[in-house]
Amino acid sequence: MNFTAAAHELNVTREAVSMQVRLLESRLGAKLFERGQRGVALTEYGRQFHNTVSESLWLISREFNEKVADIPANVTVSTTVAFGSCWLMPRLADFRIRNPGINIKLVETDECLDMSKFGIDISIRYGRGDWNKLKSEKMFSEEFFPICSPGYVNAVGAENLRKFQNVTLLHLDGRAHEWENWDKWLEFAKLTSLRPQQGIWFQNYDNLLRATLEGQGLALGWTRLVEEKLSNGSLVRPFDLAFTTGNGYYIVEAPANAPNRASKIFRNWIRDKMRI
Repeated sequence: MNFTAAAHELNVTREAVSMQVRLLESRLGAKLFERGQRGVALTEYGRQFHNTVSESLWLISREFNEKVADIPANVTVSTTVAFGSCWLMPRLADFRIRNPGINIKLVETDECLDMSKFGIDISIRYGRGDWNKLKSEKMFSEEFFPICSPGYVNAVGAENLRKFQNVTLLHLDGRAHEWENWDKWLEFAKLTSLRPQQGIWFQNYDNLLRATLEGQGLALGWTRLVEEKLSNGSLVRPFDLAFTTGNGYYIVEAPANAPNRASKIFRNWIRDKMRI
């Protein structure tokens, strides 16, 4: 034991450590160290004082950590409207059960918001991962295909559906959806000559999906957004044709934003859920 090592760890001079020890000994009215040629050693009084102070500091540290753990942590997550309503919302209860001390602010928008400006910790975006100055991690690719309710098949007739006769197409409006819309699907399927004139346009996927479930027409579905409804039979795929444009869902973070404890926990949770 020596003051030189203590000075190095504290990034001060050896003389500064010696002076503080002398001041402490003066206040206590007792010697804490025996000085020798090979360094210093605690006196009996010094050992007792060391044990008392160490235990007190440990208790303070434990109390502090417990109190900090009780403070609610916050994470702000932005997501597309479709992903938020169809995929994330049904799974948020699981996150809350696992992490009751974390509050979530969910921002649902199809716009690519400035993450730093709007205080967004994590963004779930759909595209090809090429967002300027942002770090993105691809979770899965997507493909899109026609979907409708079983009742709509019965009402229109399977043969009419295949020929797109007397069919109402449900469209998702807006520039954000131009790359994967009915025009694109019909082009990929080489069925552009069969494009129906009847249609309903929606501003968000949640309403479009509700209309599809109610049997109002034929819509486009994306695998991860409608897989549960296809599994339970509330939606069906009248065509086997499915296409991809190379887009997928990404976890996006801004390198300039230092991740907090809550955002790290949320990122790991959603990464695990996406890969199931």
